[in-house]
Amino acid sequence: RALPFLAAALFQRNERKETGFYRWRWEKHPYYNLTVKVLQARNIKGTDLLSKADCYVELKLPTASPIVSQTQVVDNSDNPEWNETFQYRIHSAVKNVLELTLYDKDVLVSDELTSVVFDLGGVKPGQPLLCTFSLNPEANEELDVEFYLEKCSDSPTEVLTNGVLVVHPCLSLHGMVKKEAKPRENQQGSFKVKVSVPGAYQKQLCIPWTPDNEEDYGASFVFHVDKEMCPKLQVELEQTISVLQDDVNPDIEKQTSVLGLGTVPVNSLPIGQTVDRIVSLGEGQSLDMSLRTEESTWDLDVRLGFDLCKEEREFLDKRKKIVSESLRKTLHLIESPPKDEVPVVAVLGSGGGMRALTSFYGSLAGLQHLGLLDSVMYLCGISGSTWCLSTLYKDPDWSRKDLQDAIRRAERTVSSSKVGAFSPERLKYYFQELNAMEISGRKVSFTDLWGLIVEYFLQQKEDPSKLSHQQEAVKWAQNPYPIYAAVNVRPNISSGDFA
Repeated sequence: RALPFLAAALFQRNERKETGFYRWRWEKHPYYNLTVKVLQARNIKGTDLLSKADCYVELKLPTASPIVSQTQVVDNSDNPEWNETFQYRIHSAVKNVLELTLYDKDVLVSDELTSVVFDLGGVKPGQPLLCTFSLNPEANEELDVEFYLEKCSDSPTEVLTNGVLVVHPCLSLHGMVKKEAKPRENQQGSFKVKVSVPGAYQKQLCIPWTPDNEEDYGASFVFHVDKEMCPKLQVELEQTISVLQDDVNPDIEKQTSVLGLGTVPVNSLPIGQTVDRIVSLGEGQSLDMSLRTEESTWDLDVRLGFDLCKEEREFLDKRKKIVSESLRKTLHLIESPPKDEVPVVAVLGSGGGMRALTSFYGSLAGLQHLGLLDSVMYLCGISGSTWCLSTLYKDPDWSRKDLQDAIRRAERTVSSSKVGAFSPERLKYYFQELNAMEISGRKVSFTDLWGLIVEYFLQQKEDPSKLSHQQEAVKWAQNPYPIYAAVNVRPNISSGDFA
């Protein structure tokens, strides 16, 4: 029964090698113009018990546009009709998936009724496609949407791909707020310049700005964005004024207002040249900015291949010699096995906090006592096991030393008091670190805070070491290759189902 599957797997493996599937390659793909027409919905039940739903549809197609589009609101209707058309330019090299979300409009927060996704790969050029999406089969709720795809007059563009991932050319926008082009009179309060590029990797940046303060001039920003998205630099000038409410309630209230908005098409800027641009914000407001765009080179920081990287292959070649000699000694062989017969042995540690850390130390000590630690090619851990790995690999020669010393140090750490982790100094440190993460663009969560607390549990102090520092521990293949695993989670989906 397994022969057909084995034959298919071998064929696919040979085919990938022949076509270079394990490496990246250049490909040219055309653009298409996509028309999405949201027609109508039927039998929609809203969230308000006293009236019918006030429906509108939101459209998201992140591979074509960073902007979220939506239809008009149809008030008080079970069978809303929109007949609204939306235009997109899609690239055929990527997987384009459209997300349609039906909302019930509310005064404060609109209620999401349902959401569907549609793979646009099933739409054929020149053939209109009418799709009826079943939103709620029990209530017979449906949504009618029409799709039409046609060839685009734009020239095909070249992309890098490994057959799964696609790399587009990237633009980096470097900017600087220089000064106010038209000073205003009677300026009060504080000002902020907010700059953003929808679709860029970096999020919106807030720059404190005072027209009369020379120190605020020269504040710079950088955005990286796909130039095929027709990106736009959005500039917003915001003013905050402190207002005394009244004599009865002498509290000070801060009022914030937007003085002006402006946009600059990024593709309108000459590549490689610094230009001064007066950005009009409307109502007589403007900002003087210095802008420069640069196109990224194709020297990628991310490897697109599916095979092991060059450095890991070199490690395996060196490690096999050590493993071969270890097996000869442990198994009392006459001679060491040849490299092509050396098994790849991996030891995996479980998760479970301090319990996992303790047990992983014990397992490694047992392997060392049996003389099998040098026979291991990889060490892999998750959660508490990674705490053990990260501590061991600070020492480039840890596997050649008696692990009992490392275990005694870990014992003192585990049994020490943890009260200091919540001292005022540590809490201040946590806040500073989390704030720095958020400013850098990371989405901070409780996991980041827990990581800082664990840092104290293990080190009793700030640990400045980085993962790259552990390269010395595998430079000569003197230790097994460490793999730090993590569990990717999703809302409302168990880890087992997601995996």
